[in-house]
Amino acid sequence: MGRTVERRKILSLILLFGAISLFASGVKRVDVQFSTPVFDEDANRLHLELTLTNRTSYAIREARVYYREKGEANFNWERMEPQGFRYFAVLNTGQLNSNLMEYYFDIEFEDGLHQTYPDDAPVASLLSYALPQLETPDENIIIISPEPGEEIYTDELIITVSFPRFSAQIDKERIRLFLDTWEVSKSRFFQVFDDFLTFSPNRIPPGKHRIRLELYDRGGKLLARTEWSFVAHRRTGPRALTEALSVSGNVFLESRQEVLQDGNSSTLYNRAGWDINGSFGNLLFGTRLFLSNQERKDRQPVNRYSAFMQYSFWNNRYLRVDVGDSYPIYGPNSLQNIFVRGYYAQLFLKFLNLEFTQGYIQRAIDMQVPAPGDTVLGTYQRDLTAIRASFGARRKFQLGFSYLKGIDNTSSINGKAIEPPKENLVLGSDIYLASADQRFVLEGYVNASFINNNITGGSIPFDTLRSSLPDSGKGLEDIYNTAKQFITINQYLSLIPSLAYQIQARGRFFRNYFTIVLQSIEDGYFSMGQPYLLADYQGFSLTDNINLFRNQVFLTVGFQRFQNNVKGTKSTTTVTQSSYLNISYFPTGNAPSITIGFNNYKRGNDLDKPPAEDNTEEIDQLELPESNNTNTFNFSTSYSADIMGLDNQFTINLMSFQQRDDFYQSGNSNSGLVSFITRTRFQFPLITTLEVSLQQTESAKGTDVENRIEMNNFGFGLEYQLGRLFIRSDNLTAALNAQIGTVNSVIQNANQSLKYTRAFVSGRLIYNMPRIGRFSVNADFINYTGDQAYVDYIVTARYDISF
Repeated sequence: MGRTVERRKILSLILLFGAISLFASGVKRVDVQFSTPVFDEDANRLHLELTLTNRTSYAIREARVYYREKGEANFNWERMEPQGFRYFAVLNTGQLNSNLMEYYFDIEFEDGLHQTYPDDAPVASLLSYALPQLETPDENIIIISPEPGEEIYTDELIITVSFPRFSAQIDKERIRLFLDTWEVSKSRFFQVFDDFLTFSPNRIPPGKHRIRLELYDRGGKLLARTEWSFVAHRRTGPRALTEALSVSGNVFLESRQEVLQDGNSSTLYNRAGWDINGSFGNLLFGTRLFLSNQERKDRQPVNRYSAFMQYSFWNNRYLRVDVGDSYPIYGPNSLQNIFVRGYYAQLFLKFLNLEFTQGYIQRAIDMQVPAPGDTVLGTYQRDLTAIRASFGARRKFQLGFSYLKGIDNTSSINGKAIEPPKENLVLGSDIYLASADQRFVLEGYVNASFINNNITGGSIPFDTLRSSLPDSGKGLEDIYNTAKQFITINQYLSLIPSLAYQIQARGRFFRNYFTIVLQSIEDGYFSMGQPYLLADYQGFSLTDNINLFRNQVFLTVGFQRFQNNVKGTKSTTTVTQSSYLNISYFPTGNAPSITIGFNNYKRGNDLDKPPAEDNTEEIDQLELPESNNTNTFNFSTSYSADIMGLDNQFTINLMSFQQRDDFYQSGNSNSGLVSFITRTRFQFPLITTLEVSLQQTESAKGTDVENRIEMNNFGFGLEYQLGRLFIRSDNLTAALNAQIGTVNSVIQNANQSLKYTRAFVSGRLIYNMPRIGRFSVNADFINYTGDQAYVDYIVTARYDISF
């Protein structure tokens, strides 16, 4: 009887925690509170905020946000800036082509483990946000130059736009033209005529730029708005050697005292760093430095340092060398999203390009014995060498070939390691094809991976193998000698490579922007340059973004289907598929914007019944039947209104989540969320925010673990700025944010409950004086009362100067 109860407990635990992603390392180390994103339409920037409460003695090394267009295969990422318990990121959404973005957060700890938000990201759940613009010109506005996607030189920009339909209606004084975040309609280079306008500056910075044009009538009503982008290249012909030296950068100093769990955990963080860039003639150079008092030899690196130098030849050809820490990108299945400490060099000649990377991605840490009988095993230094050669400028065509080798340095430590030393060889090829106007793009990657899971003792001598080979290995010795130059040959080497490929097609036709992705990663595929890649994964995704009704309605539809058991070696195959529909309305007039989204997620395998209570083998191997269906519905609306001279923005969010499990009643759950946010800007320099949210979740109804959770939260914020305190250009910003929330969790049948209140207060003072710098003090305070009672606080002082 006791064994049956234990098996039931094991099965229940597996079901409850089976959805937690491996990326979260199986442990929730921090409590995450996610704030509603704020979009700055003028700057095309999305502001994200997290509040993280650490429950462990391991410090948070870094928090990142990974984001991509809906339907894309690969993520971009940005580092989040810490301010007390809160972490902030600002995303440049002007670089995205779709109006629907999806993203997730990754928190890395000082011991190298990770936690994600949402918990099962990026495998299943991702957050999404509908952006209020899409790069598609209004049909009533004629773009003459530069054309969408056109590539020009930095000294030849002439913006010319014609609007004959609106010539009799528009107010020329109200026309607004933006180049990125700069309103150029106030510039002396801007001219308006009867039915067209021009803007012709002397020079603009190189890179991708976005233009936005807004036309208003004499009553101030928005008639039409359009956006498009282009790319500017620097002319890199011969230059005079007397060209002036230009240097810019930022330097910071920071001290942070963190006291958690009623003082049981107290840590002082002292940090300093800089980011400096400069140019002289055809030479670009820069250096970055981040130093922390948390750097220790028994941890993976916390400090970061790097320097680069780039020499431009002609027509955007260059040679670049990076020393220190770098993040090279060779491909999504080989080398990406991992830092390498060493060297990175790139020669870009368009017809021929070379990249070379060498360094280590994991520091050697010796075995430690902190106390008698207590042993902490070490880790080998993991060295990496990678080479990529390509042909083509990647504007219309590029063909690349890559080589990556990673190996654990067995002589880097003296004691025992936590796992045997490994060696990895990854070979790959990639191709990029695009039309001249970039309306159609096709790119693909294919890689083969060899892995040796234990290279202790090196390769087996060929004479030892000779007796087991046909004809005593005649003719094979030369092949053996060549192969062992690339990877150790012994009984732990996988002789048959595991394959991975990714093919992605993107097209923009007839107001549609579609994306098709085919992806396959075999079980056993591994790359030390992309160690967190999910293996045994195959499927496809289809996404179409449709622009309707003069750029006011954006429809996103998509479907994706993936499965494991790529090689067919497992006893069951698990299939996941999702379909989604999102429609956004962003009116040109004074009306609310509306976004409605629906997502259906299914996961199941071909097992038809749960394991018997007296058979723990299936439970141990996690071969459980699966058949569940999850529906998510979300609605949001936002409205800006001028009330009594105050600029107000009101936002309402609704979300409904429903999961049904065909096998396990404990997997059923319902959840609902309602939030209201208002942001008010006064005629004097005061900004206020008010937020109310209500959430209710019911899970495992009718079971022994039936649970009901209610979470209510109320928050407000004030931000006031004073100017001209000591000089005409200085300012002082004072901000106060407060939130109070209640949590009530009840397990019905067990008569267990958990009730507590969480009060969060954050205050900051920022004094800014040009040429002297910015001084800031930030204090965060969290107080838990009720069944969970403790106090956390963080105080941070920081100095920044930009030049």
